[in-house]
Amino acid sequence: MSDLKKFVRGALSVSQDILDNGIGALGEKMIVDIKEKGEKINPSKPHAVRTKMYGHDHTLCEGDVLCIIRKGGLYEHFGIYAGNDRVIHYSGDGDDFAGNVSIHEAPMSEFLEGQNEFYVLDFPEEDADAGIVRQISGSIVYGSMKDTVRNLMKMEGYKLYSPKETLERARSRIGETKYNFPFNNCEHFAVWCKTGLAESHQMGDGIAGVAGIIKMMANGELDGKVFFKSVDNLQDIIIKNGMIVDGSGNEPYKADIAILDGKISFIGNAEGMTAKKEINADGKYVTPGFIDTHSHSDSSIWINPEAQSSVRQGVTTEIVGNCGFSMRHTITVPFDKMGDGIECVYDFANKDVPVPKGAFKNTLDKMEKMGSSVNTAWLIGHNDLRVIAGLNTTDYTDEQFAVMEGFIREAMQAGYIGFSTGLEFDPGILSRPEEVEKLAMVAAEYDGIYTTHMRDEGTYILEAVEEFLNVIRKTKMRGMISHLNVKYDNGIPNDYLDKCMNKLKDARADEGLDVFTDMLSTTYGTGCAQAMLPPWLYENGWDEARKILADDEGRKKVKADMNRYWRFLDFGQWNRLLRIIAPHMPEVTAMSFEELCKEWNREPCDAFLDVFMKTETIEQVRAIEMVGVMFDEQTMIDTVVNDDIYLWMSDSYTTVEEGDARTGNMSDYMGYMYFFTRYVKELGVISIEKAVNKATKRVADHYRLEKRGQIKEGYFADINIFDLENLKINATFTDPCKYCSGFDYVIVNGTPVIQKGKHTGKRAGMVLRRK
Repeated sequence: MSDLKKFVRGALSVSQDILDNGIGALGEKMIVDIKEKGEKINPSKPHAVRTKMYGHDHTLCEGDVLCIIRKGGLYEHFGIYAGNDRVIHYSGDGDDFAGNVSIHEAPMSEFLEGQNEFYVLDFPEEDADAGIVRQISGSIVYGSMKDTVRNLMKMEGYKLYSPKETLERARSRIGETKYNFPFNNCEHFAVWCKTGLAESHQMGDGIAGVAGIIKMMANGELDGKVFFKSVDNLQDIIIKNGMIVDGSGNEPYKADIAILDGKISFIGNAEGMTAKKEINADGKYVTPGFIDTHSHSDSSIWINPEAQSSVRQGVTTEIVGNCGFSMRHTITVPFDKMGDGIECVYDFANKDVPVPKGAFKNTLDKMEKMGSSVNTAWLIGHNDLRVIAGLNTTDYTDEQFAVMEGFIREAMQAGYIGFSTGLEFDPGILSRPEEVEKLAMVAAEYDGIYTTHMRDEGTYILEAVEEFLNVIRKTKMRGMISHLNVKYDNGIPNDYLDKCMNKLKDARADEGLDVFTDMLSTTYGTGCAQAMLPPWLYENGWDEARKILADDEGRKKVKADMNRYWRFLDFGQWNRLLRIIAPHMPEVTAMSFEELCKEWNREPCDAFLDVFMKTETIEQVRAIEMVGVMFDEQTMIDTVVNDDIYLWMSDSYTTVEEGDARTGNMSDYMGYMYFFTRYVKELGVISIEKAVNKATKRVADHYRLEKRGQIKEGYFADINIFDLENLKINATFTDPCKYCSGFDYVIVNGTPVIQKGKHTGKRAGMVLRRK
């Protein structure tokens, strides 16, 4: 009789006759025995094992190391080395190991400290199949642990090693990253045979399933390198037959996906698995949810927590708080009632009331309590810090800097992921580089990321890139230039964009700096209209600015000093300005800029300045946006779409078709979808797998969004299901407030938010706090 069969007999205490009769006879015998005794199947009884294991994905193969730990005279634990100096260990109740089994992941050090004895049995390479027998026999098959160890130690070819030797052997033979163990409750398991996937074996049917596996092994029916995967009895969702684009950049492949407790629990052939909900994704792409690197939903999501326009574009995570504004402007309508009970004081409506300590923490707490349909990760804005500190000049006092430093620390400790600047906007435009560097250094202490809307995107854009790189050099932070672009015919050489990109690439290659840039998808874009105005206009307050704009000589002076930001407007190309969006002036927002000029019977520059002259407060001024044609499509394809230095963003707000949160900006409704409808579907200038990679994994990696951005076991189930040909943009310039369509499902943390193309109302998103 072979060592393997001897081991099977000893470990299981099952006669050879029962093994020879097969799993059916064994299962029937066990059930009959129980019924005859009048007992119900008891999970704690060895002969009716219904143990809730914790699933793991592990390929048992040659070189696996089994650890047996003796403590207090009893062999209470054993485990398999999992790499990274961690052990997946199994612990039983006293000497009887079969009844109440729990499985945990723990550092190797836990086993090396305070143990009376530590035995290790090294699997002989020629007997790799025995690995699964040992695993089963020690964890889920009845019989005492003592007997199991005794039988193992009798087998020829196995040696005992000291703890130190064990660790060295495990490290050298298994490596640091071989195994991945997502933990999910399960009551089923299945095994790959030479002929394919075996039937699912249920632990509740006695030990018949286990004996069946052992019998297949004894008869040589299993592959030498056994694939053992635990499969849950009841998943939350199974997505079947989809073409998976997993976010890695690799080619699509067909497989099923199971979701349990908000995470991806299984990828492969889900035959035999069951779920509360099954989705047929045949003929559809299944991708990770898209991650918007740059949105301004930090203001609009409070009144649109369902994030309607975002999720309908497949966006499941938004990085908010960009361009130096953590809440872009004062919200004039009530916050969602579900957030009541936590005062969100991060709002500058009442300038006479100072922002108290706790404001930034309260913002995240309120967001978390209120809930939203997308995940949000928050940046702390430099412009807001300046406003809180009462700083609207170039130089700051020690007291003002202390206020800014205190709040940036509070924000980072509360879970904000980094620090953003908007150096082309008021009041950040007045700051010196030294101020930015000192504040960034504070965020760097918490491993924050630095993002910037640079000081200049025109004539001095090369200097602005260098200012950004200097912050990264001094702080060693990860960095992101927001919407790096060179607007065509904007008064600077055409090769400046290439020079900017090369600066970033050289910084990565030569200096090891972790820097990228991002950009929106369309040839037209949205900008802060105030950035066209000279800062001196409002240095003495907005009331004085309105008087200057109302005075003929004052207006002439302003017109002579508008060669900034969208410089093409100063050159007279007002036909490229499509629309002004002024939330406090709906009559302006409702028409195109051309129509506005005709309605007011004004020249374009005067009509533009009249909007500001009619605006009463600086807060309203900061909220005014403009939409214009800025970029050349072929340049976009060559750079933003295909160059690896670029990630993708929308630069927009999450919005609704109707109601208080309606923005009226076409880009807010379709700015992210355009990457896929225009460049992947219509033009075919980028593959689906590369497009998804730029929209998912690369963003998650740079922003350190843990277990996001990939279709991978153990990762959060942020998932899109769609037919690329059905994706459609419905918004137009004349009718901008229309959602995109075409996503069959958008799943956020395991919960469908879009289902069969309709919003479910679920607020499944999380606040992704820095850890």
